[in-house]
Amino acid sequence: MGAIGLRDLEEMAAKLEATARKLPTGPRRDELLEDIARFRAQIATLQAAVLQGK
Repeated sequence: MGAIGLRDLEEMAAKLEATARKLPTGPRRDELLEDIARFRAQIATLQAAVLQGK
């Protein structure tokens, strides 16, 4: 996956997070935000690998 695709994924994750933050507070919202944070961490790892040429 190239840098452009990863950028698209990061934008999607940002939109998901913004939407999740609008949900009522509670355990399900917290779980969703944690899932999104893990997804963003995976994207960051992929971005680093792309920058290193792996």
